[in-house]
Amino acid sequence: MACWFWMPAAAACTALWASGRRDDGPVDDGSRDALRAAGAKYGEAYQNGDRLGLDEVLADDYVFIALNGRTFGKDEAIARWTEPSRGVPRFAGTESQIRVHGDCAVVTGRQTESAAGGKPYTVTYRFTVVWARPHRRWQVVSEHLSAIPEAPGGV
Repeated sequence: MACWFWMPAAAACTALWASGRRDDGPVDDGSRDALRAAGAKYGEAYQNGDRLGLDEVLADDYVFIALNGRTFGKDEAIARWTEPSRGVPRFAGTESQIRVHGDCAVVTGRQTESAAGGKPYTVTYRFTVVWARPHRRWQVVSEHLSAIPEAPGGV
């Protein structure tokens, strides 16, 4: 099974604060800045295979829905994303939208992820990342990825 079935939208968390982002929802009270910092931390932890960083940013009841529809929790996600054989992920074309509603936030978007080393892959997908701030610290509670099929003829 291809390794890309198991990747999170963490790259969006790194790149989501760059161009292509759009912030919606109520007037910001500083929540977006804290969410951006948490998102950057998540993206870095994912890209670097940082077990402790992932443990901190993923909620204990975290649920991930992979491209193939499989679901798994925090422990399995961390085990998969810190596996040395997975290669180093790279991201391009990230577009995202951030909506903050009190102590919850929803980040949606699209991105392309690829990796060399390990098992090479390239995939473009849409994502939804749900964040919550139960103890004044943003954590990811759920993610869902949907593959975007390549257009006929590779265009």
